[in-house]
Amino acid sequence: MVNLVTQSQCVAWLHRHLDELGEVLNKPMSACAGVIKPVISIKDDSIAIDAFNLMVEKEVVGLAIVDANGRLKGNISMRDLKTIGTDASLFWRLHQSVKNFIAKLRHEYQARHGRPRTIVYVLPSATIKDVIQTLAEHRIHRIYICDTHQDKKPIGVVTLQDLLLEIISN
Repeated sequence: MVNLVTQSQCVAWLHRHLDELGEVLNKPMSACAGVIKPVISIKDDSIAIDAFNLMVEKEVVGLAIVDANGRLKGNISMRDLKTIGTDASLFWRLHQSVKNFIAKLRHEYQARHGRPRTIVYVLPSATIKDVIQTLAEHRIHRIYICDTHQDKKPIGVVTLQDLLLEIISN
């Protein structure tokens, strides 16, 4: 193997070359029916291990974290499993609530990177350009589409793969 091209690298490249993509950039997410997938979520008071079991059951790598009112509170993904340690010394974290599990991750992320890990979402009116910029700037692999800034109820999710397929098909 000489090299590996990741989806993240593709989105970073697209972000650097936005001026070359043409009219597809102005397409609102609400018009991208094949790109937006249904949201699979878990309540923030659920146990973290249940979130990972739900990911396996639904064959997804990430879930929206919502409060009792269905408002987006964050994201949990299979990548977060690495925080239990390679020796599983932090396995006990999996028996905490998703809210506490993610709070620890956010604290550790801020300590390592000097910036907080924030909740990232867009509205259905966001364009493909907006989504590319947001994914690239936050270095994330999925973004939730929420109904309004006030309610923040996730109504869809867009992954890097879905976005790349939409751009390629245009």
